[in-house]
Amino acid sequence: MPALRDDIDPDGLLEYSVVFSDRSLNSMSDAFGEVMRDISRIMRNAYGAASVAVVPGGGTYGMEAIARQFANDARVLVIRNGWFSYRWSQIMEAGKLASHTTVLAASQCDDNTDAPFAPCPLEDILERIRAEKPDVVFCPHVETSAGMMMPDNFIRAVTGCVHEHGGIFVLDCVASGTVFVNLEETGSMCC
Repeated sequence: MPALRDDIDPDGLLEYSVVFSDRSLNSMSDAFGEVMRDISRIMRNAYGAASVAVVPGGGTYGMEAIARQFANDARVLVIRNGWFSYRWSQIMEAGKLASHTTVLAASQCDDNTDAPFAPCPLEDILERIRAEKPDVVFCPHVETSAGMMMPDNFIRAVTGCVHEHGGIFVLDCVASGTVFVNLEETGSMCC
């Protein structure tokens, strides 16, 4: 069967999918592989990282890949600043991944029902990390549902504390957009 369009991915494979068509680049083609290698190179340079893992898919797909790689039977701490960072504990629970999950949630600044939320205080987070020594700590860089962004000094402090006992700090940058985080400088790992 000939392709409907042969100018998109002329040397690629035919797609037999309800999602993809001849108008998209086949993920098994050389052209797609070249795009992925370009993205990997660009991300290494942009983030000042020695290596990156490019996982094609949406934000949750990336989060699940990271969780399955690093949180299997691990002690996990989730810094939850809003609805989207709630996804981390959902992934742990649904996948039966972590051996133990601690959640440090944002809270309202005062008793007024219209009061904004603020992240768990940094000192409380560091104290809990030192006490529990989690294998992996997950934290959103930007939490769009609550309008919060964690500053670099916060990221460095949490990363340093996690690294004191050999843990891994995963900075969830799914919603960061164009906000730059230097991963080598902060010592964090990004998803």
